[in-house]
Amino acid sequence: ASSNSRKAWVRFDLTGLSFDSQADTTFRFRQADIATEYTGTLAVWALVTGFTPGGGILDTDWDEDALTWNNAPANNTSSKNNFTADAIKIGTISFNTAAEDTGYVYSINIGALEDFLQADNTVTLMISVDYQSNSSPSFNIASSEHSTLTGPELVLTPASAPNKFDAVADHYGNISSPGTVQEGNGDGETLFVKYATSNSRKAWIRFDLTDVQSPGIATFRFRQADVATDYTGALGIWTLNSGFTPGGGILGTDWDEDALTWNNAPANNTSSKNAFTADATKIGVISFNTAVQGTGYVYAITVDDLSQFVQSDGSVTFMIAVDSQSNANATFGVASSEHSTIPGPELVLATGSNPQVLVVDSQTGPYYTIQSALDEAAAGDTVQVHAGVYREHIHFVNTGTAEHPITLAGDSGAILDGSIDVSLSWTAANDIGTGVYRASVSGFVPFTVTANGKVVTSVTESKCDSPTDPYYWPDFFANGFPAYGWTGVKGVVMWHSSASELLIRFDGALNPNSMTMTVAPRQNCIAINSQNYCVVSGLTIRNASDGISIANSVGTIVEDCVIGPVEWGIKLESGSDSCILRNNEIFFDPYAGADPFPEASFENWDVTKSVGEYNRWAIRANQGTLGGHEIHNNLIHDHWDGINLESNSSQLAGNNVHHNYIYLTFDNAVKLSYVQEDTELHDNVIEWGRRGLRISEISSGPLFIYRNIFLQTKGSGLTVYTNNALQPAEVWVYHNTNTSDDAVYCDFGGSEDTVYVPNYHYYNNLFWCNRALGKNMAYLPNWTGSDYDIYVRARTGDRPWSSEGNSWGDSAWNTGVSNVNAVPYDQNAMWITEIGGGQTFFVDSDNRDMALCSDSRAREAGLDLSTLRGGTLPGCGSGYFSGDAPDVGALQYGEPMPDLP
Repeated sequence: ASSNSRKAWVRFDLTGLSFDSQADTTFRFRQADIATEYTGTLAVWALVTGFTPGGGILDTDWDEDALTWNNAPANNTSSKNNFTADAIKIGTISFNTAAEDTGYVYSINIGALEDFLQADNTVTLMISVDYQSNSSPSFNIASSEHSTLTGPELVLTPASAPNKFDAVADHYGNISSPGTVQEGNGDGETLFVKYATSNSRKAWIRFDLTDVQSPGIATFRFRQADVATDYTGALGIWTLNSGFTPGGGILGTDWDEDALTWNNAPANNTSSKNAFTADATKIGVISFNTAVQGTGYVYAITVDDLSQFVQSDGSVTFMIAVDSQSNANATFGVASSEHSTIPGPELVLATGSNPQVLVVDSQTGPYYTIQSALDEAAAGDTVQVHAGVYREHIHFVNTGTAEHPITLAGDSGAILDGSIDVSLSWTAANDIGTGVYRASVSGFVPFTVTANGKVVTSVTESKCDSPTDPYYWPDFFANGFPAYGWTGVKGVVMWHSSASELLIRFDGALNPNSMTMTVAPRQNCIAINSQNYCVVSGLTIRNASDGISIANSVGTIVEDCVIGPVEWGIKLESGSDSCILRNNEIFFDPYAGADPFPEASFENWDVTKSVGEYNRWAIRANQGTLGGHEIHNNLIHDHWDGINLESNSSQLAGNNVHHNYIYLTFDNAVKLSYVQEDTELHDNVIEWGRRGLRISEISSGPLFIYRNIFLQTKGSGLTVYTNNALQPAEVWVYHNTNTSDDAVYCDFGGSEDTVYVPNYHYYNNLFWCNRALGKNMAYLPNWTGSDYDIYVRARTGDRPWSSEGNSWGDSAWNTGVSNVNAVPYDQNAMWITEIGGGQTFFVDSDNRDMALCSDSRAREAGLDLSTLRGGTLPGCGSGYFSGDAPDVGALQYGEPMPDLP
């Protein structure tokens, strides 16, 4: 201004802090209360290192109680906004006080601190005004003494942990020129690996761990260099065994990158394109897809015990080969330690020492993306994500330990969005049909499309591009679907690959330009593969095909997350072991709705099954998972399938699924299939689904299902499925409360003499139903050893919440009784044909309180199950009930409804 111009000085003391003085640093400050609305530009300056004050000028340890215009360090006293040559101008920040309120955070990257760090470990920054639209007001900055606002801050980049090591040598060899050092020496920026008829290549990478004592778990990681071709493949990762002794002409453990060739490289099997000799061990395989994983992508693999590969000279050598590739002409590039822009190979030891918090903030840093922080996070570290929307698909790089996990934690409002930030221009596709719209998309293949926050039903072009397919896309886009038009499906989208465009149509011919639309590829938002003891906590994940994928991982935890709208929520894939999924909210939220009761909804079910990508699920333990998982206290709603556990792995054992609330599922609320050794499903409440529980072809048990409450399912609360095979596994279903129309339904395939489930047992269950036992075949199930269940006939109005709501009539009831008696089982069952509003059994069934009332006929009506199976039934130990006999149903008298999310 013409008078009373002002500048500010801010000093930081970094004594005792561990930080990287060569890395970027962020300076941030907050606006204090400003009464006038105006615009302007702030200039940020820094006192350069080595500052020596002249006479009367304060030193680098200046006192705020003594600072004046005349004695402040580096002040140009004759200038309203500039400083002396002892300072450098970092940059400028524009402001607009009309839009930026009190507390607004301004930030600037000041670069490397080494240029501004003084001998006493202080850094001084200065702020002046280069321009303001109104010369009268002052711009106010909250000081460190402000009573409500945070004062100025300096956000440092943590120092590289001592457990991270860069490669000291790296190079590759070529089978087609076996005696030649590639590129003349080892100074090339890229390590090339390839599996082909000629010019196959392998890479060697050496680390020096001379000062490391007894290394244990470690992560080997490397980054993709520029790869011109989009292709897929698998990399084999090997290590040189400890005690390696080279033969004649072979380089030793201290091999020189300027001398390495195909013929002399340690442990190379010179006649193989991708294998090594017995002096090496294959650690594992890493899949790649260069169309998805671009330049700089970090690949990582965990070594459980690095000590077995450390040589006497302290070196460790890794090797990379290509096991397979979809394009024989392509070459995969790994950034070498000499790469000019991409960090080279690294080895990270999971020591858990010096744990750090790596802060991610899209506006102020120091990490601006989640992935950049995960790239650096080591055992014991926490990646703390501040509020904001992060459009990323991320993956864990390093491994944690049981004592020191790697934690990815989100503040309230931290959102990981799986959609791609593209602007879609929808135009009418009248050549296809009225109400159809198209939008061109480039750079990726869209998969998940949301409209106003709901996932639109998607179909796959190759499944519906022929008039002989179950549904033909030119027909249904133009005319709607054959049974219910647009009443069931309500909206459909398809990737029209030949035209690189999306086609979409909504019920009512709605214009997508008037809706909030997102588009996402088929890709995991978070991938954990070959990293152990990872924790994902407090994040919101939305607008994605796949939420979190966990593979080849022990002890990973996902907790307190909101996952939705997402088609596939959490996937426990091959090699996942002893993971915990707890306190999450997971939803699909389809545009067509998830209510299975309207008849028109079945057409959307059939379209998805027939010409879409089949089932979705909130949580699935997939083929190859090892089990030991605990899945509890999750809220799952508006989904296709809730929890789906299926694996043929003989190692699967010990899953514990409890205290989940699963509400509104379009297909199966819970599905248990194949190997279920010692799996327990208990204390869950399942409401409003097509099927409550589908028990499907259990090949190995025992499986225990107890203390669950099933409310309002369109089909059976308990469906038993098997097809053309003897299924002798033990399945125990006891102490459940089920209000479905079919108490139990047998969905059998094959002939009577090929389908057996002899070891299924039903005890002490309370069924409020229209039919005790339904079936789809003429023959009956062959299970035995079931008894003391109660069957209460549902009369019209008895179950006030039921969408069906009515009795199926005498024929259905009598058929159920006849089927049970013909098996035979439940010789001591209680059959009740009239109850009067349900109050004879439950405290308040009108409001879904299924606790037993004092005069319930279920009281003391069961069998003491502590006497069965040698007393090993979970939840039924000695003394599990009071009185002469246990109560029938999920809850013993006096027990309230389970505490659920």
